[in-house]
Amino acid sequence: MDANLDISRLQELFKPIFPGLIGLELLEVDGKTVRGRLKVRQQLCTGRDTLHWGVMVGMAQTLGTVAAVLNLPEGGATRTVNTLTDFHADPPRGTMVYATCRYEREYEGDIICRTEIHDDEGQLYAKVTQRQVAVTD
Repeated sequence: MDANLDISRLQELFKPIFPGLIGLELLEVDGKTVRGRLKVRQQLCTGRDTLHWGVMVGMAQTLGTVAAVLNLPEGGATRTVNTLTDFHADPPRGTMVYATCRYEREYEGDIICRTEIHDDEGQLYAKVTQRQVAVTD
């Protein structure tokens, strides 16, 4: 892993942008696996006191991007072109949710990352598959 992409450096980069806003905390950044968590708090909930689905997709998007970039040549970047999400349940306020993203493969130039979001008891809330492409500026 590039020394510039360690967890503490990424956490600092995330603070002023969306991952920081939702409170996403990185737990593991290792090769083809990226893990994170966040506490379901009122500001992230729907009117039913459950986590807004957009937050779950945002978690997956963030972790998938990190996983994809880690597997590109140094200085590489990606752009998500497709996200497929299967929602299984609604995490209630107060729950700590965990996301595990796995870089799976490259297929005809596309990068595929899959993320599962669950709680510490194993309750599955969402499965997200991202397709990304490498971009050059």
